[in-house]
Amino acid sequence: MPKANGELTSRRIVSVIVLNWNGWKDSLACLGSLQSSVEAGLARVVIVDNASSDDSVLKLSQWLSGRRMSETTEQDLALVSWLDSPRDSDYVFIHARRNGGYAAGNNLGIRVALGFAETEYVFVLNNDTTVEPDSIEQLVDFAKRVPQAGIIGSTLIDARANLRVAGGCKYNRFLTTSTPVAATTTCSKPEIDFVTGAATFIRATALRQVGLFSEDYFLYFEELDFSRRITKAGFTITWCPESYAYHEAGQSAGSRSGSNTKKSSLAEYHSNLSCLIFMRKFHPRLLWLAAPVRFGLKIVHDLIRLELHLLLPLFKAYRDYLSGTRRHAT
Repeated sequence: MPKANGELTSRRIVSVIVLNWNGWKDSLACLGSLQSSVEAGLARVVIVDNASSDDSVLKLSQWLSGRRMSETTEQDLALVSWLDSPRDSDYVFIHARRNGGYAAGNNLGIRVALGFAETEYVFVLNNDTTVEPDSIEQLVDFAKRVPQAGIIGSTLIDARANLRVAGGCKYNRFLTTSTPVAATTTCSKPEIDFVTGAATFIRATALRQVGLFSEDYFLYFEELDFSRRITKAGFTITWCPESYAYHEAGQSAGSRSGSNTKKSSLAEYHSNLSCLIFMRKFHPRLLWLAAPVRFGLKIVHDLIRLELHLLLPLFKAYRDYLSGTRRHAT
């Protein structure tokens, strides 16, 4: 059963979700960057460990020791009594029973966040992301000024400050590619199709209206799926320039990035499988064209870059999609 250390009465209107899987060092840096918002009584942090096999549970428990926190398991969350009477803590630590992927893990945290009556906003934050001390305050102020916004993105900055993203990306449904929207001084109201999962600030009323992340996806495309449902419900997607989040894309899932030039087989498999699932759900008439085009371009790209290790997960993704199989790894 859940246990609580200490009591606190506050109006923590922001619940931050941090999903950890075998990445406790990144998670501790992320948690450290959130402390100012927690200490100010603005935010509560819900940490979900996605059945890590390293020392994550031990290291995170040590960090949380002595802080006002509640701890529970995924199995205990099924007990209605806990959700009806959530503990008033700075931190909630949830142990998932298995690694169900990005959407499933974050959904555990979001359900708990929505169980707190004071939650007005949910901030889904990658564990390999850190934020400026006033980032959450800036997001709240922006959300109050733009009440129609369902999802708000922060300004994303990479480790070398070379790339600044205006909250999210544009999606080309013909080429099935996503392009980050550059944050510039002339880009006050960028057109973005989805806010990147690294830092997604969501209005709680929007979540209650459209539901949580789709668990049809293990990795990738869940944020684009969610953004489509949000806009269909009448909310807008936008960017808060004054909220800064530092994120090296690809660190947590093995995607290619500045410090990780070799894409992992896991990332390649799920990026292709999730793309096919997304296209079937939202652009079924284009799937017959987009699927073979993506397949062909991927092969050419991998051959040119001599990334032959990515060919097998590409083939497996298409095979599993056609057979209706869902795998968590290649």
